[in-house]
Amino acid sequence: MRLEKMMNIDKFLKEIHPDGPIFISTQKYFMEEGKIQKGPWMDTKCVDQQDALNKISIAMNNGMNIYHSIAAFDAGSNSREAENARKMCSFYIDVDSGDDPKKYYKTVSECEAAITEFLQSTKMPKPSIMVFSGNGYHCYWVLNQTASITEWLPVAKNLKELCLKKNFFIDKAPTADAARVLRTVGTKNHKDPANAKLVQVVHPKLNNPVIRFDFDEISDIITSELNIIKNSSKPLAAITAEKDSHNNLAPHPKLSITELPLILKKIDPGCSREDWLAIGMVCR
Repeated sequence: MRLEKMMNIDKFLKEIHPDGPIFISTQKYFMEEGKIQKGPWMDTKCVDQQDALNKISIAMNNGMNIYHSIAAFDAGSNSREAENARKMCSFYIDVDSGDDPKKYYKTVSECEAAITEFLQSTKMPKPSIMVFSGNGYHCYWVLNQTASITEWLPVAKNLKELCLKKNFFIDKAPTADAARVLRTVGTKNHKDPANAKLVQVVHPKLNNPVIRFDFDEISDIITSELNIIKNSSKPLAAITAEKDSHNNLAPHPKLSITELPLILKKIDPGCSREDWLAIGMVCR
C-alpha cells in the first residue's frame, strides 16, 4: 500500500476523537548493552485536543512512542480506565505483523491482504481512515455522531466477534476496550530505535474527504454478518426445530420436496451421516 501523508495530528484527532478530555500515553525505547530496553509507560490526561497537541509536541522532541485514547474521558477522573470513558465517535481494529503466527501476520503486506479479504467477505464498508502504524494498520470507522460508551460497547464487542469468526487476526484487546490507546498519526514508531517508522494515514488520499457512517448502519451490518455466520453453522436439527416453532408444528414435520433445496443450502456438505438421514425423514 502506498503511503501518503494526508492529515496532520490536529486534523486526525478531530476526526477520530470526540470533544472532551483525551489521554496521551508515551514510552521511550532505547538501546542498552546491545538490547532494546523500555522506559516507563506514562499516561497524561489532557483537558482537550489543543492540550494534547502540546503534550505530543514535547514527547516527539524526546523521541517517544506516542499514543492517544480514542474515547473522551470523564473530566473529573485522572485515570485511563474503561469505567472512566464516556463517549466515542469511531469503531476501530488493530492489525499487526509479528513473530507469533497465532496472533500476527508475517508481513505488513499480509496485513493489508487480510484487511482486503475481510472487507470483501463481509458487507463492512471500507474504513474511514487507515493508518500505517509501523508494523501494520489501524482501521477506523468514523461515526457521524457521538455515541455513549453504553451504546458503543455492545457493537464493538460484535465487531470483535465478527473479525474472530472470520479468522481475521486482529489484536483481540483494543477493539472493544474503551480505554485503549493507539499510535498517533505524525509521530514515529520507535520499537526499533535504530529504525524508527513514521505513523501516517494511507487512506483516504490527500484532500479527499473522510467518510463518516451512521451508528445504526454499522451496527446493523455487523449484526447481519454475525447472523449469517450463525445460521450457516447451524445443524439440521436446529433448522427444523426453528421451523417447528414458527409453524407451531409437532417435532419432525414433514417437508415438501420443493423445500428440500432450501434445506440443502443450509447444510454443511461435510456434515454427519445422521444429519443426511434426517433429510429423508422430514421429506415426503
